[in-house]
Amino acid sequence: RFVKFCFEVALRLADPIGTSVEDAPMSPMASSTLTRSLLQGWDKDPEAFRKVCYACFAQAENSDGCLQWNNSEIRQYVRGLFEHYHVLPPQWPDTQLYDIFRRVDLDRDHSINFDEAVYFGRLCFEDACGLLNMAPH
Repeated sequence: RFVKFCFEVALRLADPIGTSVEDAPMSPMASSTLTRSLLQGWDKDPEAFRKVCYACFAQAENSDGCLQWNNSEIRQYVRGLFEHYHVLPPQWPDTQLYDIFRRVDLDRDHSINFDEAVYFGRLCFEDACGLLNMAPH
């Protein structure tokens, strides 16, 4: 099992856009390891993550310059980010995703702009790895 796990991670790191998530399902352990590796990569090159966020943001938003919670743009954005990196999106209940969203939506208008969406995307990946402390600020 360890060899399979190492192979899964190596394959995804070597060719992160080669296969779809549905074509090559990843074990939870491999997914977590890949997600941690992605987070470390974004620390070294934050512009790369911003570019992916921009593409997912543009695909999810409805031309008003923000993502809204109430029309599912947030869910679509998160799903797009995870799919881009070929990581299975966590099966969060809405309440858990909303708790992460509230950490970014400081004015409580149920929408976020692009810069907030970048931060929100990172928080989602951190939560997927179990790195995010959900204690209120």
